[in-house]
Amino acid sequence: MNFNAFNETTRLKMNVIKHKAVFGQCHQLGADNIYPTNGNRKYLTQKKIFTCFVPKGRKKNNKQESKLKSLLSTARAPVLEGSFGSHKTSYGLNKVKAKTQKNEIVWVFFGIMTANAMIISKRKITESPPRAQAA
Repeated sequence: MNFNAFNETTRLKMNVIKHKAVFGQCHQLGADNIYPTNGNRKYLTQKKIFTCFVPKGRKKNNKQESKLKSLLSTARAPVLEGSFGSHKTSYGLNKVKAKTQKNEIVWVFFGIMTANAMIISKRKITESPPRAQAA
């Protein structure tokens, strides 16, 4: 957690590099509407990475490309942001009213711990309980 303001669009290039190191070459990228800056567009075009960004200029009628852009856009939000959204609504993280950084960290910590406890409690026990051995 970091409480210093920053513009996350500046991290796109570093994230593509990290992706390549961990998963291999990045071919497609889905991102929020703040990411298509001129610098990011130029970098992604040079790397031949397909994006869901709304193109600049006149609209082209390429049905296959627009279908892929739509798939990237619709898959991005629930997959990447789904857990944060459910944590905010289900565990009260959208109502954090802490006045200090330390209190806010505690609120977020307990929200995530509650979410994890709920996941653990919903798991089915697949192993049978250990039996007492006869003496």
